[in-house]
Amino acid sequence: MKFFYLFFCCLCLNSYASTNLVLKCLGSEEADLHAQKVGGAFYHLNRDVIGMMVQIPATTTIKSSFAQEICADKTSKSLYILRLILREQNAMFKNLSKKDVSPLIKKSIDIFVAFVSRYQDGLQSSACLWEKIPQLKKFLDIKQHFEADITNRELLLQLKGVDVIMDQLLDPKLKQSC
Repeated sequence: MKFFYLFFCCLCLNSYASTNLVLKCLGSEEADLHAQKVGGAFYHLNRDVIGMMVQIPATTTIKSSFAQEICADKTSKSLYILRLILREQNAMFKNLSKKDVSPLIKKSIDIFVAFVSRYQDGLQSSACLWEKIPQLKKFLDIKQHFEADITNRELLLQLKGVDVIMDQLLDPKLKQSC
């Protein structure tokens, strides 16, 4: 019985620690953005992702392998979390109830669209993102015209190449060419 109790406590602490680790990494990213005086899209993205992560139910935790992956990212931990949620949906979470999946996906999509809008506001040409990342334009067109008619999961199926889109958004050459 003592062994079971000890095992259970260790398991709970490990899950709790992985969620706390992600929040600490997001806080560290926020401190870095502040120290570098970075504003705009990445600042708001960090703030929005922290808000989303804090609202996840206390019984839900992030799997430790995903937590380590998020914290190891060198570019944008916030964007990496969105990438994982948009690509993996609920696979990175433990104990995420079915009723919490859809709002999480919707919130992630909304944060991603807001990030893209803010990012585009910082560019000289408003059409540049659509020209450089055609997959992004197609996804946003589908979201705008059919959002009321399709579920969030169906909308995510239309988001082809999440990794390609995210990598292009993080590429410093994109901002220079726009």
